[in-house]
Amino acid sequence: MTSGQGRPSPGKPAKKQKLHVIIGPGAGMSSAQQRAVTTAISAQPGTLHYLTEANDNLSLPGLSRGDGGAQITAYGGGDPSWTGLALISGTWYSQSPGAREIDVNTLFLTDTNTKVGDTYTVVNAGHKVTAKIVGEVFAPGNDVNVYMSPATLTAIDPSVGGVGHYDISLKPGVNPDAYASGLNSVLGGRLRVRHAKRRVTRNC
Repeated sequence: MTSGQGRPSPGKPAKKQKLHVIIGPGAGMSSAQQRAVTTAISAQPGTLHYLTEANDNLSLPGLSRGDGGAQITAYGGGDPSWTGLALISGTWYSQSPGAREIDVNTLFLTDTNTKVGDTYTVVNAGHKVTAKIVGEVFAPGNDVNVYMSPATLTAIDPSVGGVGHYDISLKPGVNPDAYASGLNSVLGGRLRVRHAKRRVTRNC
């Protein structure tokens, strides 16, 4: 099973099949649930690698769109490029616990009048984190998207609740529907497993 920490390298995302193991939109899994899921994923012969994912929505300084805030996604446990998201410039954030780095989409840069290499201060309910913008992500649309490590998200919003679901990449030739069915059987229906057939453009 591939996993990694530190700073991932930029490059073209590999075309991999993906699944999502979901407990519910934005819901945090308990430690016991996370252990059950990671054990099941690791035991499946078709698993190439996987990421944890946590999601949040925050009102951030400088955003002109006050109605929806920013969509926050924190991928952990490996290389964020495994999601299939493409970088326009820069690198992916470091997974090192002490690193405060973020990747953002073009709309974020436009709204906040920032660029890759700048620092940006996030203030949320008494929590203040200054992070370096290390990459611009291709995530078009009307949503402001920010990507960061789980440690950075927890520093900004300790109430986020942890892992909401898992993003799984499959080995070449593995049938996603058969994989999902097998994983669902192992998990005994306690968690919902579905095949993510759409292209990943931001969070799931």
